[in-house]
Amino acid sequence: MVADRMISPLDENDTGCSSLYSAFQSLRATQAESGFDQLIGVEAVGDHLTGLLEKSGGTSGFLNGRVTFCAMLPMRSIPQRVVCLVGMNDDLFPRNPRQPGFSLMNGSRRRGDRSVRDEDRYLFLEAIMSAGERLYISYTGQNDRDNTVMPPSVVVSELLDYVRRGFHLQGTLDTPPDIVTRQRLQSFSSAYFSGDHHAKLFSYSPETRDALMFSHTSGRSRRNFVDTPLTEDPLLWQQLDIRQLIGFLGNPGRTFLAQRLNVHPYDPADAIDEREPFALDSLSSYGLRQELVARTLNHEDTDALYASARARALLPPLQAGQITFNGLREESSGFAGVVAPHLGAALEPLQLSLELDGTLLTGSIGDLHQGRHVRWRCANIKAKDRLALWVEHLILNSQLNDGYPRESLLICKD
Repeated sequence: MVADRMISPLDENDTGCSSLYSAFQSLRATQAESGFDQLIGVEAVGDHLTGLLEKSGGTSGFLNGRVTFCAMLPMRSIPQRVVCLVGMNDDLFPRNPRQPGFSLMNGSRRRGDRSVRDEDRYLFLEAIMSAGERLYISYTGQNDRDNTVMPPSVVVSELLDYVRRGFHLQGTLDTPPDIVTRQRLQSFSSAYFSGDHHAKLFSYSPETRDALMFSHTSGRSRRNFVDTPLTEDPLLWQQLDIRQLIGFLGNPGRTFLAQRLNVHPYDPADAIDEREPFALDSLSSYGLRQELVARTLNHEDTDALYASARARALLPPLQAGQITFNGLREESSGFAGVVAPHLGAALEPLQLSLELDGTLLTGSIGDLHQGRHVRWRCANIKAKDRLALWVEHLILNSQLNDGYPRESLLICKD
């Protein structure tokens, strides 16, 4: 085989090519079972072998190979040339499990009771004594967001203090230099490619080196959001819906992106939640309050809304959801009691077609009652609520329709 000519075993017990041979055998068996005898590209074969080799990785046992990865467990501290302890963070090692509140061992330990924290400290001592030539310890010492210093495990701090107090450089009485190497926050930092061997920082990655060189040679480019003037589109203003006008006044930037550039920013509220809700979020709470107020004003049963909200996974599970819904229903009932006295006989929505300076404004206005146009929101008032009501109020007063109100009222929680 080609693999035999390219890879020679280090000794008679070396099984480094066994996974490769197994992958070839599996590929041959698959071809025989399928009866496929056509030529295929080397890319397809390579992709198939890569998948087989990835699945077969990590099956070697303890101390079976040149490098052994294992957890810090008793009876595994066998003397080795190099011992690496990775992830020695302050909040991870030594472990400090908390006893549940009902445990009789909580706060009343006796002699002979197991202490996981003391066991971890002893395992750390065994591990550092097992290192024959090199001892490597790493931990997350800097926050990946603001680069603030994070302390290592308490056993690592004790080891560093002991080394600084108990050792000195050979032939001198000077204390040893700092044995802690502080890595930079980004892998493309210039410190990794400065060539300073005393800094103990180096990198073998050509990608990060190229990124560093590009950042030094290329200046920060400035680009215009819109490079060329936008062409005038008469259709945008010749006929306009009242909802479009209100939406533009409430958020001109969003309307510009959607209408002129066909850009629709991502709304986190549109994403499907992957976790079961244990508390009602503000958007769902507002929607349920609006529905409860509308049903109360229409003298409809609000109990059916609870089953609907549960089916839509809006409420927390079990009794917590029932308690949350009852609180919303009580709040909505009080708000409906404030709105109800201002409602008169309901009128049909006003269909409008209004021409203003060459623009035809169309649409309809609802929530009209005898003598008054009433808008309500079971939430605190916002500027966009005032704008929407003001636009509808101006349109109502510009129409000469008998029976329709000329007064507008906005009711909010505050």
